[in-house]
Amino acid sequence: MGLLKVTAEGWRYIREFAEAWPQHLQDSADMTTLLRALVEAGISVATVTVAGGWGEVDSAGDLALYERMLEEGSLVLD
Repeated sequence: MGLLKVTAEGWRYIREFAEAWPQHLQDSADMTTLLRALVEAGISVATVTVAGGWGEVDSAGDLALYERMLEEGSLVLD
């Protein structure tokens, strides 16, 4: 997915939007589910193209993998 930038006003809106969901959805929803629901509700969600590569880091293991790849030279960052 990449990175998200949300303004303070946008975050207030998202919070109110998500708090209207049943508790089990609030507890289990991920960001993709939230963004999809916003779009389906007619809320504008914009994207920005970023040049160059990027990697998603979700865990310490992901970070260790990228660090190892950098050391080996198999991962090149712009």
